[in-house]
Amino acid sequence: LKKETDPKIWSAIILALGGFNREAFPQEDREEIVRMYRDWPDPGVHGAAQWTLRQWGLFPKESSLATGNVEGYRRWYINRQGQAMVVIADVTSPLEVEAMFERIKSELGPVAALVNNAAGEGSQGRVEHLDADATRRMFEVNVLGPFLCTQAAVKQMSTRLGGVGGAIVNISSAAARHGGAGHYVDYAASKAAMDAMTYGHAVEQADAGIRVNCVRPGTVWTEMNRRYMERDPDYAHRIIGKTPLARAAEESEIANGVLWLLSDEASYTTGAILDISGAMVAP
Repeated sequence: LKKETDPKIWSAIILALGGFNREAFPQEDREEIVRMYRDWPDPGVHGAAQWTLRQWGLFPKESSLATGNVEGYRRWYINRQGQAMVVIADVTSPLEVEAMFERIKSELGPVAALVNNAAGEGSQGRVEHLDADATRRMFEVNVLGPFLCTQAAVKQMSTRLGGVGGAIVNISSAAARHGGAGHYVDYAASKAAMDAMTYGHAVEQADAGIRVNCVRPGTVWTEMNRRYMERDPDYAHRIIGKTPLARAAEESEIANGVLWLLSDEASYTTGAILDISGAMVAP
């Protein structure tokens, strides 16, 4: 198995391990699962390792996980002859966002593309049970964060400010259209803000050589959706039942749409919202 490279096979193996007591495996094997969680960029392996570590009570702290997984992507990209760097910042802080973009410029050159993907979740359930603090923090991350990152990127991209232009893709959600009633209306509202921001900035920045578009995913096997499934075991069945394609998307299926919108093949596309949701219509 050490020679196996197919991530689908590894995902199945790791999930199977989670059904056993962790004491059935030597320490070095348990540490190997932690390493695979942190270093493997494949989302299937990443998710399977997370589930097994949770079953074993070995799930690391969020801060170390987030950093480790990003570092794994960086190494994966560099191994394919690319250039990559990791900069960790709070997207709700104007000073940290500005410092992040300046560091990128100093080490890799001016930013040519931005994907506003950072997001968080707010309250769960009906509005009468809303947690105001959680919802406020979510809006700061989901709405203020993209505004600040877009501002910093435009300062480097804009032909009106000496730049050479660029492309921005905002990540919205099918929830912006269906509203998330009874489950996450606050999250849906924050993503609807992304839709409005997309068109507004597309019009505003057209004369600055910057295209601004949006991808609106449906259910994707992400960390956030895995948390939903832990809280509500029926979540996957219910949400997929509302999706005509009858499955969740892989992260790569969303990424392919983002890459197209960033590419020169989409040179006449701006202000567009690309639905990649399997025709999902309701939460």
